[in-house]
Amino acid sequence: MKGFKESEINKTDKKQKLKNNNSSLFKNALILQKQGELNKAAKIYHQLIKNKFLEEKVFLNYASICQHQNKLNDAILLLKEAIKINPKNFVPFFKMGFILNNNGRFYEAYPFAKKAVDLNPNLWEGYHNLIKILRSLNKPKDAANIAKKAKNMFSSNHLFDGLLGDINADLGNFEEAKRNYKEAIIKAPNDDETLYTFANFLVGIGSKKESIKYLKKVLNVNPKHAISYYLLSNIVNYKDDNALVDIILNTQLNDFKTIYDKYTILFSKSNIFHKKRIISIAY
Repeated sequence: MKGFKESEINKTDKKQKLKNNNSSLFKNALILQKQGELNKAAKIYHQLIKNKFLEEKVFLNYASICQHQNKLNDAILLLKEAIKINPKNFVPFFKMGFILNNNGRFYEAYPFAKKAVDLNPNLWEGYHNLIKILRSLNKPKDAANIAKKAKNMFSSNHLFDGLLGDINADLGNFEEAKRNYKEAIIKAPNDDETLYTFANFLVGIGSKKESIKYLKKVLNVNPKHAISYYLLSNIVNYKDDNALVDIILNTQLNDFKTIYDKYTILFSKSNIFHKKRIISIAY
């Protein structure tokens, strides 16, 4: 072509071919990721980064795979690169806060979680994560302020009532905590975790009979809620609550999938057998 050197044309062609190839690779990686072929998708994302195809979605998608595969340090590095590319996207900030918080790195997690909320104040998950981090940082008053704000913003979401219950329990405001937990249960009467949390709180303040009532509700909603059997085994009266004792003793290990749940059920049964032994010795 007139006005262009042949070497310049070749360079342009090579760049265009590389760009087209990278775009094709990226599409393949997306398809593989959606199909659950995470290792294959990860290899392509890694190759794309080596090819200098430094798109935000490459880092975000690759980070999601690493997070799923519990390669958390790799996920963190990839998310930091995504933030460098687009510091106005709340997603990598939220994920950073979530990953760091779940790994006990609360001080590191806080600024990312706070930034995620600043960038997207309409995402309830952002507030939920930030409140949990503040609790872990032993800042209950700050956590309470954000929880109250979130409760007003997301009035139908029971989680913020539950978190306010947790925070007030931490502060020793037991009556306020009780009110918060009951409000959460009104909004989500069949949520096993909310029911269990309240039952556990009731044990802590000495209301064992009321706790048993809520543990029954948990097991009615979810008969495989292993930790509820354990809590129940600790507070049940062997002589007066034969029906509950039988429920615990007749629970089958094969009904539970995880090793943790199976051991929890074994410990629950052990508690009952221990109580029976003490009573038989006493007589």
